[in-house]
Parts: sequence; structure tokens; C-alpha cells
Amino acid sequence: PETDVRPVQITDSHLRKIKKNMPESIENREKRFIKEYGLSSDLSYQITRSINLGLFEQIVKETGVSPTLVAATLENTVVSLHRDQIPTEKLRDDHFHGLFHFLSQNEISSEAIPEVLTYLANNPESDTETAVEASGLGMASSDEVEKIIKKLVTDRKAFILKQGERSIGALMGDAMKELRGKADGKTVNELLRKEIQILLNS
Repeated sequence: PETDVRPVQITDSHLRKIKKNMPESIENREKRFIKEYGLSSDLSYQITRSINLGLFEQIVKETGVSPTLVAATLENTVVSLHRDQIPTEKLRDDHFHGLFHFLSQNEISSEAIPEVLTYLANNPESDTETAVEASGLGMASSDEVEKIIKKLVTDRKAFILKQGERSIGALMGDAMKELRGKADGKTVNELLRKEIQILLNS
């Protein structure tokens, strides 16, 4: 032992203080994200070890968008686009901030995310507003959506009468393709079910 230095007694209080000031371990952060943000264990594992960690926390805090959607976009959607030869390395943090701001304001739907990111990756000098306008991905009005759904149900009348409620799956795919991300899936599904029931009960 060092004879010129007085011994320091380590108390429980010291230990608690040291523990409090220690940086959060990845494992503890992973558990916290599952509890705090409602992420799946897989998504929490990914984002806590990702270079996008700081960006994820900023976006969730600033926009209030679903943490699962933010994490899945940063970790999965971008990877998927990269596999499709989209130059995702050109995407900047402000592109993502703009994207999720638009989502939080209900100016685009989550279904539009891949197309908006594709435009921004191919045109990195652009901003989200330009990308949404150029891609024609602004949210459709409720009247527009209803009009498209009614036309689809009318056009597929024979199929619906034959398949009954089972037709919802096929029609949902057709509707989302027609709307190209201009309406969220939940709204489209509800309208489709309503129109199908009207037809089946007529």
C-alpha cells in the first residue's frame, strides 16, 4: 500500500454515486428501450448498437412519431433500399428529421416512407417537402380516398360477391397500390370493410 497517502474508505454512498455516474451499458439501454419505447427485442438490439442511435432518440423526442416506426425505418427500410441499389449513403440526418416531421403532421403516411427516402437518396440536395411534392405523395383527402375505394369495390363486385369478406386482402393490396402511400393502411382497411359490407348486405 502507498504509505504517503491516507487510506480512503469506500462507503455505500460512494459506490452509489460511482454507479449513478457510470455510463449506461448497452444491455441496460436495450432493456430500457423495450420498456420505455415499446420496441421489440430485435429492434431494440439493433438500434442500441447502431450509428443511428442518437438520431433515433432525437427524432422520437422531437416528433412523437412511433418509436417502432422510427427505428424500423432507420435500421430496416434503409437497408432494404440499399439492397435495391438506392444510394442511401447520400441520405442526411435532416432528411430523416424532415420525413418524420411530415409524418407527425399527417402530411404523408408511413406507407410513403420508402418512396420519399428513395427520392431524397437520388436527389440529396432536395428537402422532404420537395420530395413529397415531386413524388406526388401528399396525403389524399378523405373524399378522394373514399372515391377510390368505392370505385375499386364497384369494379371488383363479382370477385367480392364470390369471395365475401375474404376479398379484403386482395382489395387492400389493390387499394394501397392505387393510393401510392397517400393514405394510411388503417383508414383504407376500415373504408374497404365498410364498402364491402354495404355491397354484401345490399
